[in-house]
Amino acid sequence: MSALLLLLAAAPVDARFVLEISGVPMAEIHVTVRGDAYTYEATHFLDEGPEKKRVERSLTDGTPEVLALLTPPASGCREVIEERTGAQEKLCVAASNATSASGTLNETAFNATYARGTLSEISIGSAKWKRAAKPVKRTVENPFEKGVPAPGFTLTPTFAGAKWLTPSPEGRGDADDLGRVRCLLLARRVVAQTPGSRVSVGLVLDAGRAFPHAWVTTSAGAFDPSLPPDEHRRYLEVPVEESGEFFLKLFDGALRLR
Repeated sequence: MSALLLLLAAAPVDARFVLEISGVPMAEIHVTVRGDAYTYEATHFLDEGPEKKRVERSLTDGTPEVLALLTPPASGCREVIEERTGAQEKLCVAASNATSASGTLNETAFNATYARGTLSEISIGSAKWKRAAKPVKRTVENPFEKGVPAPGFTLTPTFAGAKWLTPSPEGRGDADDLGRVRCLLLARRVVAQTPGSRVSVGLVLDAGRAFPHAWVTTSAGAFDPSLPPDEHRRYLEVPVEESGEFFLKLFDGALRLR
């Protein structure tokens, strides 16, 4: 076992991140190390649906890429493995110090920042991992699938930038798409075809529960390409750049709808 693996085996790891793709928070990523056992767990907010993906592997099979970058890495190139697939990748660090590192991962540029000797944020292509402020208290059921109770429309405590939309976005969903395309995928498809539009995220209320959701906003108003035209919902919008923190606090119970 290499010196790096011995160090990792001696130092337990429990790190949580919010994964963003193209600026939109997608999932909470939980990485742990106990001895030589490595676990990667992803609980998705949007896009891939309410999926929880868990991968377990031994560090003797190779160093997962996030572990190689969890602390400021040494300069040079080394082999790492992709978190979920286990595929071999090449990590090349061009510059590194106590607060930052940069280089390439499988020929894609990355930039990482560190605080108190541990990874706080890393950007790789269109993906960005941001360290979560604290561990999230998970329930047995996936909260992103089941939503949270929403008996009323008061968010307690308040969250900066959160607002109820009046009027609510109108439904423009295509029945052929609704059963097989997730809200963020569909919203992004529309935005790519509609100049001046943007993806908005937050919560949609349905039958007394609130669920993470994405829709489209234009200069003329908002609409939901994943909602049928004859249905109506209440929408709470939050700033996209803060929505990862919002979702984590909501499902941790630090935020509630009353």
